[in-house]
Amino acid sequence: MVLWQSVNTQLLPALWFCHKKNIISHSLSIPTYRRSSNYPKFKHNLNKPCFVASKVCSKSLHTDDENEELSDDFPTLEMDQFDQFQTARDVLFKNSKDWVVNNLNRCASVEELFNVVNDNIDIFEDAHITQTILVLRDLQNMCHYYSSDISPKKFLNNLNDDHNFHRILKLIETRIDTFDPQYLSVLFLYLKKLGIAVEEPFMQTISLKLRDHLLNAFCWICVLDFYSENSVRPYYMSLNLVPTILAQIGSCNSADDLGHLTECLNRLNNMVTTKILDKYKEKLQDFVKHEKVTGANYPVLLKILIFLNYPKWSSQNATLISKCILLMENEIPLFNVKEIITLYEVLFNNEEPGNILNSLQRCSANHLQRFETEDRESYFKLKLLSSLVYFTSPLHRIQFRKDIYKYLKHSNNIASILLLRKIFTYLKVADVYLCAKYWNLCLELLERDLSGLNVVKFCQNYMNFNTDVNSYRHYRFEHKIMKYIGETIKNGTILSPTVISTYLSFSMVYGKNSLLLEQLIEKFVTNLDQYKAVDIVRISYAISLLDNIRDNCIQQKQIDKLRSSLSTRTENLIALEEYNILQNDMLIKASVLRKDYEKEFFENLLLGYKEINYMSSKIIDNICFSFVATASLIPEIINKCTEYIIKYPDHLLGFNAERVLYLCYYLDYYPTDFFEVVTDIIIRDQERLSGLAFIQSAFSLCYFNKLPSSFIKNIFNVEFLDKLDIELDNCYSKDKYPQRVRNRLMQLNRAVCLEYPEYNVPWFHRKYMEDFYKTDVDKHFPLRIKEYLVEVLGKQNYILQDVVTPYGYHIDFVINLNSNEEAVLPNSPDIKKRLALLLVRQHSFTRFYTHLKGKYQLKRRHLEMLGYGVVIIKFNEWINLLYAEERLEFVSNKIWGRGHEESVSLKR
Repeated sequence: MVLWQSVNTQLLPALWFCHKKNIISHSLSIPTYRRSSNYPKFKHNLNKPCFVASKVCSKSLHTDDENEELSDDFPTLEMDQFDQFQTARDVLFKNSKDWVVNNLNRCASVEELFNVVNDNIDIFEDAHITQTILVLRDLQNMCHYYSSDISPKKFLNNLNDDHNFHRILKLIETRIDTFDPQYLSVLFLYLKKLGIAVEEPFMQTISLKLRDHLLNAFCWICVLDFYSENSVRPYYMSLNLVPTILAQIGSCNSADDLGHLTECLNRLNNMVTTKILDKYKEKLQDFVKHEKVTGANYPVLLKILIFLNYPKWSSQNATLISKCILLMENEIPLFNVKEIITLYEVLFNNEEPGNILNSLQRCSANHLQRFETEDRESYFKLKLLSSLVYFTSPLHRIQFRKDIYKYLKHSNNIASILLLRKIFTYLKVADVYLCAKYWNLCLELLERDLSGLNVVKFCQNYMNFNTDVNSYRHYRFEHKIMKYIGETIKNGTILSPTVISTYLSFSMVYGKNSLLLEQLIEKFVTNLDQYKAVDIVRISYAISLLDNIRDNCIQQKQIDKLRSSLSTRTENLIALEEYNILQNDMLIKASVLRKDYEKEFFENLLLGYKEINYMSSKIIDNICFSFVATASLIPEIINKCTEYIIKYPDHLLGFNAERVLYLCYYLDYYPTDFFEVVTDIIIRDQERLSGLAFIQSAFSLCYFNKLPSSFIKNIFNVEFLDKLDIELDNCYSKDKYPQRVRNRLMQLNRAVCLEYPEYNVPWFHRKYMEDFYKTDVDKHFPLRIKEYLVEVLGKQNYILQDVVTPYGYHIDFVINLNSNEEAVLPNSPDIKKRLALLLVRQHSFTRFYTHLKGKYQLKRRHLEMLGYGVVIIKFNEWINLLYAEERLEFVSNKIWGRGHEESVSLKR
């Protein structure tokens, strides 16, 4: 047999089995890789095989962007993020002087490895056996990396056919009672990674032996590897470990000890109690306070971030997470690719701290630039790209859109293509040709691996894409998915709640088969008590899409049935558990999506924010979303948001600061000691904000008379308006976004003219307002108020209707009074008072704590500046008046009454 010999110790071709089974030819070309400390490392000091990249930042960091919870449940942590097993190897064999260990480590093929084993079998020790298994795993990785025909399973089958491998296993079995615990734990892990099932008696023997070792003498490596099994079995086997772990926290004295402890807790995360978590956080805070852990310990800090980032407790740990990140600010340029991606994922998940964005993006850009010159795996490139585009300015996104074709071209696996969908969303891609290419590729990948798991992933991603990217539809993809769902239901396959909720959501929006839809609805309703908050969000999201997608087969009675079932399940979930902020955030979002927020349970969900004793940017984001969507005003909760911003200005990102500022304007809530801090944050992140967000922040500050002169100068100049035009020309939603921006710019222009006349900003929206009132003014107040006004005043000529003031404010009715407060004609020289009667509906008021929203308060203030006395006529008050006499008295009191509640002073 001709053996392939490695001439470069940096390469691991692992071709022995390829020759033995005649799988690939002798002429196979092996690409070379340059070594770089900046790249993630392979075992044997090579870059780690890129086909495992899909694990790196999705499951490892339990990411949770705005719609992430719709596409996957929160997964179990996988420790490949930091190559923790490389850490274990370093502990066992780094700088080893054992020549057998080093010879094994240099082997470049399976046959070469077994030759070394056989030559030294008489002196083979525990370390040698362990190193042999480690190298076999490396060879398996590389063999699959260079030839997709040689799957890890095929590699293991070939191993099982080789007597040398069984000789190694037999050696382990005979030494099991005396085997060194650290080596044994690594063996357990790597035998599992090779593909040997943990259910095998051989593996169970090792597992039980490890359990005994852990109970007798704690060993962090044993914990790491013992918990590599993704099932409940390890937890049942080691319930007695919790007191031991608690003791380890108390005895932790160095940064390295803290890192090892954190890795253990990561493995044991499902067994971590509140007591353990609190004690760990106390220890961490003590380390930070006394500088036992600093930025120089960033590998340890990154492990800590992974642990604190679990969704079940990340919100309550956000402040501590941000402090740990800020410790590393000066070390970020030293980060390798996996470390920078880890940091980005934590930042993305928690939406803070904002102060490290510049360093993070510079480092990401440097790595991405290096990757562009090399044949690197696309997933890493996309992760780096996403860290740039998500927090970048609208103008930079225009350039990134031009580069997206090349990333699509090289995205040839499901992990990469799903990540690319998120980047499409960040960049607001609206190119129909590019969208078609993307979903054609998705269809190709799905046809290669048409599994239930992949269908679930693509279903939710398609729904997100469909709403994010200009309502794009790919009917061939929809047909493929619906066909698969139909066959699955027809075959009677047992489906999990997650799968049913996903299939139901997709079928509601895109399905044409009414019988299939009815079957899915019945499955959902029949097993209602099995569904979690994430399923409720998923179906509520589908309901929210129905208004925009007409060609579906769902009937109104089916929607009503689902709404009722979702409300019932929401109430049950609230009653079943103690306050769970992660669940409650999802239930609030679901209720808002399906417009089901007039019920008592929704009020209780919102009031739950009052009970929590912590705050975070993510919670602030959720509060802003729900309070604006439902016009809910609960002062204590808004105070929590503003106090958090005041206390941690370095943590907040500009767009979250702007959201809170806009929320205060929208609800007419005046916070204290807030504006200077929020202004500084917005100035810091000004270039990252969209045109709308920056204009909106200026408008909100203007509302509170806190607008700095620099904002006025930065907005009302030719350069800014030109940049705004470029942004609008390249925006993805040309039917909505430009109108929103133009309208907000008009409001700011008007407010600055009236509130800050000293800046001499011209009113340049007169023509815009004339066009606006031709189409957008509601002139059909459904009551006969004018008739009663005429009867009270005596003449119709005393009343002006649909008046448009300078600066474009619309007034329903204007009445002019003389010094005796008698109505006079509009052109009378005796006019002493002009009354503006504004008719407002219920949506003009906030909920809970009820008063006029900011928009209507500002209109009243500006009308008073223009010389009007303002009278508010509430729609709900008017319709409750049943008799003509009551209505006449009501109108009369509005005009001449004194001390009524609508004339409350606006002074603060």
